[in-house]
Amino acid sequence: MDEIEEIKEAFDIFDIDKSGAISVSELLKSMTTLGFDTKNPSIFSMIKDMDNNGNGVIEFDEFLDMMTARISDVNPREDLERVFKLFDDDKT
Repeated sequence: MDEIEEIKEAFDIFDIDKSGAISVSELLKSMTTLGFDTKNPSIFSMIKDMDNNGNGVIEFDEFLDMMTARISDVNPREDLERVFKLFDDDKT
């Protein structure tokens, strides 16, 4: 499965009413279902950070931007280690 398709599936889980956007209430409901503490103020900060156009909801393109940024934050180290090992012939 393509990475974008996987991200779209995750988005659809949070977009409970299938409106094409994740509202604060949908995010809170989904996070409660997943066992997260929804009283944590960082949730509202996360929504504010993701909501690039400031309309109070998270559209798929905003969700995709956030997810791809997080994925790229995780993978570069692994990628760099693989490349380094190619040049580290004597394993020192």
